[in-house]
Amino acid sequence: MRKIELYAINHDMPGYKPSPYGGISKEFICGLDDRSGDGIPDLRTYADMRAPYWIWRNRADLDIIGFHGYRKFLDFNSQRKPYWYEVPLDEFQAYQKWLSEYSGRYIQELLAQYDMIVAPAFDCSYNVDMAEDFRRSRSPADWGVVEDVLGGEAQWKLFDFHTSFIRPMHFVTRAPVFYRFMDWWWPCAEEIRSRIRSLDARDAAYLHRPMAYISERMYSLWLDQSRLTFIEVPLMICWGAK
Repeated sequence: MRKIELYAINHDMPGYKPSPYGGISKEFICGLDDRSGDGIPDLRTYADMRAPYWIWRNRADLDIIGFHGYRKFLDFNSQRKPYWYEVPLDEFQAYQKWLSEYSGRYIQELLAQYDMIVAPAFDCSYNVDMAEDFRRSRSPADWGVVEDVLGGEAQWKLFDFHTSFIRPMHFVTRAPVFYRFMDWWWPCAEEIRSRIRSLDARDAAYLHRPMAYISERMYSLWLDQSRLTFIEVPLMICWGAK
């Protein structure tokens, strides 16, 4: 039996209420669970990315690693087509309970055929493409830094910055693939963080955690050019979950 852990990422915040987790289903509280070992708990600009960082630095014992949000769960228990769908709180909690008792067999079967299990992509073509979407909704100047850093390395000049799709960072993969992404992401992300200023940004959520938004797009660009095989599964959303 391979060692599988699938993390729902949450934050150390007032009003937090524990949810049902167990077995392969774990919860990671950014700013709390990463206070020990090698972590970046106080780099709030990275938000959810503090969880993958901590797992990357501290959990060499895992065979299969996955991440999703505390209100957005990868769905391994339905016959739905792979798309985003909303459910009421009771249905979401029932799935949480099911996942806490789940063996992970289907995950292992999928990863025997594909390199990654991913959430369906988000279509941002209403804002032209990924680059223009970021300029309009986040920061034109910061996006210029992203393109400069990622396009400055010859091996990454094939990045399609004008793709119409963004892949959210909800995925499951084998440990070597996860390490491969993190080994690339961290030095590039830190270079970007050192250079962005967000002076032209107006969105409050972005100003609070710019590197989280940028990292999601870095992941999407990396996956598109990685030559890895992947399969999509549905993404279950419950805005009432806490």
